[in-house]
Amino acid sequence: MIAPTPLALLCSLVISLLALPASAQQYTARDWQTVKIDAKTTMKFAMVFPNGFDKDREYPVLLALPPGAQDENMTEDALARYWEREAKSRGWVVVAPVSTEDGANLRWEIDPLLDEVAKRVKVEGGKFHIAGISNGGLSAFNLAVREPERFASLTTLPGHPPNAVDFGKLFRIKDIPVTMFVGEQDVKWHDEGQKTEEKLKKLGGKVRFEIVKGEGHVMNLKPKDLFDLFESNRPKAAPVPPPETPEKTAAKEEIGAVLDDFHNAASKADFDRYFAHFTDSAVFIGTDSTERWTVDEFKKYCEPNFRIGKGWTYTPVDRHIELNARADTAWFDELLENSKYGLCRGSGVLTRDAVVGVGADGKPGAKVRWRIQHYVLSMTVPNDTAESVVRIMKPKQKKPQPPTDDPDGKKKPSGK
Repeated sequence: MIAPTPLALLCSLVISLLALPASAQQYTARDWQTVKIDAKTTMKFAMVFPNGFDKDREYPVLLALPPGAQDENMTEDALARYWEREAKSRGWVVVAPVSTEDGANLRWEIDPLLDEVAKRVKVEGGKFHIAGISNGGLSAFNLAVREPERFASLTTLPGHPPNAVDFGKLFRIKDIPVTMFVGEQDVKWHDEGQKTEEKLKKLGGKVRFEIVKGEGHVMNLKPKDLFDLFESNRPKAAPVPPPETPEKTAAKEEIGAVLDDFHNAASKADFDRYFAHFTDSAVFIGTDSTERWTVDEFKKYCEPNFRIGKGWTYTPVDRHIELNARADTAWFDELLENSKYGLCRGSGVLTRDAVVGVGADGKPGAKVRWRIQHYVLSMTVPNDTAESVVRIMKPKQKKPQPPTDDPDGKKKPSGK
């Protein structure tokens, strides 16, 4: 492995950023800062802001580490050659530090640097893209394996882990997109880069090793191509669901009204109105493990109770409704308040079908409406009480019995 130069620039940058007064933070296209580190040491760093920079917007941020001595000339050259123009036009922020010789004795930490930059700029996804040229490529690998959770991508022109310790930590960046460019004539860096590629591939990493034909150590890469690469490594936005159609909105309102009337009919012990909301093949499932009722079985239990005015009241307090693409089938879940059983949950399926009846003109006709195909009633159990509740319930739980010809036997719906 090639031994790295000291990473003093980052230590210096951390201290300088923290020492910078808020009044000095004036944003221009390229914002150079000169900060006194201590009585003997000062350093510079540059920040490039995109055209029309808005501090309230979120931006992708590139931490660009310069080559060679990592001094001001190297930083200026790298900004001019690769980063500045494209960053301005494509909406990127670039942070480009300059090293100081006197910073070698300072303790280097990456978190304060990134945290300070994040105070100035809303960093997209909370992660930085890091790119390093030559010596900066060594630094980039070193930073990435130290703090992999802080980076969205790693690009080197060229670069590889600077030592055996960092090489052994490559597993930490296997989920980060890594791209390594190396000139065809740059034999030593080519060999080290190839070893890195092979190791990352064995780890299942996302790695691309590209040999640039006809180029040596200093490569003429197009900034547009580099930023195209950076763009491809930006976090993909979650797909935005299409807006709900007026038809679906109306259907959800209609279904909500059906379920409200269903519960109201039960509370009023209104037999005909209650069962008009079920399809002919509907199923009702109660809270007991034995309770799976066809609509006919359910009617036989409810009829004598409803006849004497004995219903049950479940008041909806929360509800979610979804529909299929054709808007002819819906599924829902709802929380229900009951004076005896507390907070319960109902869930089920409704279908939109034709119901034969009598029209307003007194003639037979069919009306399309939403009806319940499947309804499940369950009790909610707080997680922290579940074990104690189960200890009481378990000895009394029963397995369903085979179907009987006498639905008026011992089977009885729950929660009534």
